[in-house]
Amino acid sequence: MIVFLLFSILGTFKFHAQVYHEIGIMAGPVSLRSDYGVRGDSEALKNNIGFGFGINHYMNFAYTDFISQYPRQHFKVRSSLIYHTTNLNHFGAIADKDNLEGLQLRSMTGQANVLEIGSGIEYYLMRIRDYERSPRVFTPYGG
Repeated sequence: MIVFLLFSILGTFKFHAQVYHEIGIMAGPVSLRSDYGVRGDSEALKNNIGFGFGINHYMNFAYTDFISQYPRQHFKVRSSLIYHTTNLNHFGAIADKDNLEGLQLRSMTGQANVLEIGSGIEYYLMRIRDYERSPRVFTPYGG
């Protein structure tokens, strides 16, 4: 986000004309690992599913000439704003017992609301231009 703001404020018109801005929207289920449930028991992980949504902004420098060849062909700058919420409950053999411990575990509930704001750099193994021109090409990335 900071990088985007700096480029937006300090850049010239020619600079802006060569940088491609891409927007991505996401929404879907979120699995949150927490201390609800017994370690190694997947039941709490499967049942404590929340929902999240967010927006990503990418700056693509593949068509610029002011950055050296390799970085502009293999890197994109990403800024993200993501929100997700998850209701947390205890699940598992101990929580299912009909005794005081089971009742206490079932009585403990929680909710996690997470707001993520950040930026990063994504590395693409193949050249970004080749990927954009060929819709059937698979390109892994890291970021």
